[in-house]
Amino acid sequence: MAITNKDVDKLKEAFATKEDLNRFATKEDLNRFATKEDMDARFKEVQSVLNKQAAAILNQTNKLLEHDGKFDEMNEKIDRKFDLVLTGQDKIIKELEKAREDRTLAIGKDKEQDRRIESLEGKVQKIEDKVMV
Repeated sequence: MAITNKDVDKLKEAFATKEDLNRFATKEDLNRFATKEDMDARFKEVQSVLNKQAAAILNQTNKLLEHDGKFDEMNEKIDRKFDLVLTGQDKIIKELEKAREDRTLAIGKDKEQDRRIESLEGKVQKIEDKVMV
């Protein structure tokens, strides 16, 4: 099977020629692109910056954790103090309830004594009336 001129024309259309490649880019044009060494150096620069940023973030995270621990400690102290205050208030409330009960009993006793005094005054009045007659 022989290659015809028609086949050659089709191959010229499908593949780039030397002339096509020279129009695309010359060696001088390709020198403007970064080399592997350039990319490695840039990667190291970026990696160094990221490492510094990661270290700064880690440092700030540690500070936040330290402050968080201090807040937890303060919350515990406040809870203990609040418990002491509530315990003191419980004692005061018990004393107030006892005082209220005592006043209620005293009022009842006062009413009973007032009733007895009135009764006795009535009896004394009757006796005085009989003696004075």
